Amino acid sequence: MTATSSVKLISLGTFEVKRLRHRAPEIYRRIEELAGERDG
Repeated sequence: MTATSSVKLISLGTFEVKRLRHRAPEIYRRIEELAGERDG
């Protein structure tokens, strides 16, 4: 696959995700929403 526009990749490990879920639940939910959109 070739990107047709600029793409930013963010990689989070298990530890970061768990910490984000507890410290910033609204951001965690938004990431889940975006990931769900990518799944189809």
